[in-house]
Amino acid sequence: MELLIRGDLIYFTEEKGFRPGWILVRDGLITGTGKGNADSAVPACADVLDAGGRYVVPGLVDVHTHGRIGFDFTEASVEEMQRMRRSYALDGVTTLLPTLASAPLEQMLGATDRIRAAGFDGIHIEGRYLSEARRGAHKSELLAPPDLDELRLFLEHIGPLTAHFTLAPELPGGEAFVRAATAAGATAALGHSDATYEEAVDAFSYGI
Repeated sequence: MELLIRGDLIYFTEEKGFRPGWILVRDGLITGTGKGNADSAVPACADVLDAGGRYVVPGLVDVHTHGRIGFDFTEASVEEMQRMRRSYALDGVTTLLPTLASAPLEQMLGATDRIRAAGFDGIHIEGRYLSEARRGAHKSELLAPPDLDELRLFLEHIGPLTAHFTLAPELPGGEAFVRAATAAGATAALGHSDATYEEAVDAFSYGI
């Protein structure tokens, strides 16, 4: 199936701006774009969607989101997660990393399994490995030092999805955790951290 989307306000990345143009979609994938009138550039059999004066932009990417429509990813069922996924898409977010806050380890691992089952693109673990002094809304009793055995469990449960961790790298075990996570293909960010400037610079040098 071919679909031609026409509009007066299509975003072109190379120009960092909007102008009249068109997008050709074949079987759900973008196969062509162009500026101006598309009549001579696309197959006559393409269905046409006229976007008029609406803004046509790439799907948004959200890498830090704990939930919406009354549900939290740490506790939601697969069906509730799929309802959230549809809700995000209706607001233009087509790629997201459901984010898990600090919780008991088994609960977090169970949530990663449900996130995989719900069909998301990746998982953001923002919890457990945080500074007590900068924990924010995370409960003290749910915090833990970075642990390589726990990292292995998380990566096993996350499987082929994108894995992203937020942690306080100055904690004991932080450097080893970051190095092991990034070596496994995950990414790591400094957050809820009480690191000094020197500790933060050092963390960037080994993978944060």
